[in-house]
Amino acid sequence: MIDCRPRADGSISATIGQTQPVRQEIFLCQCINCGYVEESTIHCLELSCPICGGTMRRLERPGPGQPRERLAVASPAVVATYDGILATVVALTATMTRKELEYDSVRGAIPVPKVYLGQSGLVHIYGMYDGVDAKQMSIKWTVKDPTGAVRESYYDVDTWPYTPPGSEHHFVGGRFDLNKPGNWTIKAELMI
Repeated sequence: MIDCRPRADGSISATIGQTQPVRQEIFLCQCINCGYVEESTIHCLELSCPICGGTMRRLERPGPGQPRERLAVASPAVVATYDGILATVVALTATMTRKELEYDSVRGAIPVPKVYLGQSGLVHIYGMYDGVDAKQMSIKWTVKDPTGAVRESYYDVDTWPYTPPGSEHHFVGGRFDLNKPGNWTIKAELMI
């Protein structure tokens, strides 16, 4: 005759005839998917949840546990590879699409080959951003007369909403007198 009675600590004592009691460990197992809890005498990992079919783990163990599929010991076989370029990253670029000098009520492309002494000059530069979304452009330029004296120092910033890609932004400086013969110079920088 077998006597199986639960003890206060949750274990079961089984007595067969006159032999020593056999203690069998009871595990509290919890499903890592749905949270269902049940008692078991076998290791929790060997069980499947009767509610959702998920993997069981010991209730008193912290953490989410690991699904049964991730516990495979065998190494996976490589079936395909790619060893190549991920992406081509390009630098932000902007272009001065037009550079013009306004004089005597006309505009000429810079460098203007001939302007008569005594005219007033006005610089126009158009900038275009070559990207995918609008960026703030800014520009600065310095105009010098033939002696090297600075005749215009200009700085401007595109304001919100910024000029969209593929569209020109028009920067216009201030007027200055072209009152010395010789080569006048300009140094312009477009920035994003």
